Amino acid sequence: MSNPLTDLWNSLVGWKDENGAHYLYERIPSERTDVKNDLTELAPFQSYFRLWLKEMYLAKSRRWFTDWYPAVTALVKLKFGDRDGVTLSSVAQPPEGKLSQGVFVNYRLTELVPYNGGAVEIDAGLIALKGANHLAPAVRILQSFSGLVAAPLLPVLTVAEKVAAGMQELVSSMNGEVHLSLHDTFTSKGGGGTAMAAGYVVVILATKDQVEPDRLSVRENRLQYAATAGATPEALEGFDYMLFYIEGRTERDDWRLSNIQGPLEQATAALVADEKEKADALRKVALTAALTSPDLAVQDRRRVALAIKAELDAIAAEGLGATAGEARDLTAVVRARAKSRAIAAQLPELTFEELFGK
Repeated sequence: MSNPLTDLWNSLVGWKDENGAHYLYERIPSERTDVKNDLTELAPFQSYFRLWLKEMYLAKSRRWFTDWYPAVTALVKLKFGDRDGVTLSSVAQPPEGKLSQGVFVNYRLTELVPYNGGAVEIDAGLIALKGANHLAPAVRILQSFSGLVAAPLLPVLTVAEKVAAGMQELVSSMNGEVHLSLHDTFTSKGGGGTAMAAGYVVVILATKDQVEPDRLSVRENRLQYAATAGATPEALEGFDYMLFYIEGRTERDDWRLSNIQGPLEQATAALVADEKEKADALRKVALTAALTSPDLAVQDRRRVALAIKAELDAIAAEGLGATAGEARDLTAVVRARAKSRAIAAQLPELTFEELFGK
């Protein structure tokens, strides 16, 4: 029996291979965007990334929302924790009646995930589904399930697989087809693939004779094109395209991972209630969860674990007075207690005695 997730993956890759000469896939250099210093390569085990669909434009090449219904699906295969080949998936539903205007879409296609080196494969495609009238509810359901694929990721990886399988089954049952697709493999420097770096990439259903890559630019998350060399860039029209953005970060923008946040809150409450034995047990759970979390870059696991230790030690010594009278969430604890990345990088490997000792 075929695997629906593999079938969807192969469909997206196959479209790219078959149509490679008939469409553009370009990375937009940072000097042609309004996001500066954006192409810094991501460092394995120290960085995070997130994939966005920033803008999509559909020309009048099909009877969109009449005979055909558009939906965007994204598959990202990467190393997650100690597991290779983990696939994250999502489905995005474009807003009916607005895409022909080149509407800014801004869909988040993945959660923020650590970059653990190796190969990161990205397949994203605009799927044309035959028979528009009754498809919207089915795509909305898949999109809602996509929203469940959030950190911590380990418990919801099966949901990501089911979203991809559901999309493939929908494509098969509705005589759907890939209309436009992106496939690329990203690696760290010297790895043989496209450099794993933050920045914009665009897929355009046009040839280089129709759209000159050097005239493409991005302003306020919108694709721009200069009709002639030196002309003022304007919104590109007349060709279907998808503008993607690979967001790169050196730190998470939200540290509140429920598998760490939960025992941290419970340990804090137990300390305040003077339940020392319970607090000690919950403290070990929180510290272990931080030190082994696949949602944290390897360098950050030590920083977060030691920040939690410092927070709980202070509460044990001074009560909630150590945190200005109220318990702090994990984001606040990291901001207040974590060592800088530069300092943490110079420290020796963290021992269990150091972490769990008094």
